[in-house]
Amino acid sequence: MAGEKSKEIRAWILGAIKRGTYAKDEPLPGDLELARRFKVSRGTVRTALDDLRRQGLIERRRGAGTFLSERGTRKSGVIGLLLPEADTCEFFRDVAEALVRQARRYGYTVLVKKVDSADPETIARAMRRHARKLAVQPVEGVVFRPLVSEQFAAVNREVVRIFERTETPVVLFDSDIEENPKRSACDLVAVNNVAAGRKVAEHLIARGRRRIAFLMADCVPGKNVNLLDRFFGVAGESVVRGLRDGVRSVDCNPEDTSALRKLLRSAWRPDAFVCAGDEVAARLVRALRTLSVRVPDDVAVVGFDDVACARSSVPPLTTVRQPSLQIAQTLLKTLAFRIRSPEAPPQEIYLDA
Repeated sequence: MAGEKSKEIRAWILGAIKRGTYAKDEPLPGDLELARRFKVSRGTVRTALDDLRRQGLIERRRGAGTFLSERGTRKSGVIGLLLPEADTCEFFRDVAEALVRQARRYGYTVLVKKVDSADPETIARAMRRHARKLAVQPVEGVVFRPLVSEQFAAVNREVVRIFERTETPVVLFDSDIEENPKRSACDLVAVNNVAAGRKVAEHLIARGRRRIAFLMADCVPGKNVNLLDRFFGVAGESVVRGLRDGVRSVDCNPEDTSALRKLLRSAWRPDAFVCAGDEVAARLVRALRTLSVRVPDDVAVVGFDDVACARSSVPPLTTVRQPSLQIAQTLLKTLAFRIRSPEAPPQEIYLDA
């Protein structure tokens, strides 16, 4: 009961902040007044206030009472999420949903802008349009997931410049707008793809696999920085473990049985495939089955993301799980810090998969 009352008090104060009820130097109602208003103990009131204080929305001034903090006075209660490919990638949908849920706990509403199209020019125009709309709306900050393909490098940078012109704080999700080893001036929250690749190689080598094909599908090294980092991880770990020619990148359609048959009959016959994602891996498993190649007896297959098709595949896929909830929480915390401390050096945060 006390917990529910504490949430009620917190929600009431957040509503007052959003409505602009209290000016910066105007004290909020005191503990005793709030306790009487909501018919609770002062301890329950303090629990609610402590939560808001941890979020940086209010501050206690000795002998004067409780006031809105610098962040609290400029709070609109809205953050933006610019997320290309949200409807075509289950992992991105998971992160978006987790971000919306977690944002409510921080008193935020998330304004989600999705971009989905098969046409690159349409995607680029939509990204610019959504960025301009978010930049002029009263959002406190924006989470932006750049498109990792080389053809979108220029529009990624343009989107960030749009936010910079209106001094809108930006946190990048999943990848930077610059190619490694360069770094932009934006905060970045992503999975450590190199470490993930090393874990995959360790797993496969421990099970006796000695020739690992990294299946790029329609992506090639250099055009997708995340896949390149995973490939570096797999290849690097293999070299460290003594497999000098143990990893090769393969650029073919996972359902191209003719190309797969040729590869499997070559002198360098792979005994494992690491795929760009779970969907690619599931398609590969089906193609291998038509070639009477047994998975995992003859060839091991590893995916990435741990989405629904990994679990429904026969056999179920070995895959790398990206921690969508932890990513969403870290994005919010990083954006909240950037809003409070716009002059702080950019942060680069990599999470374990």
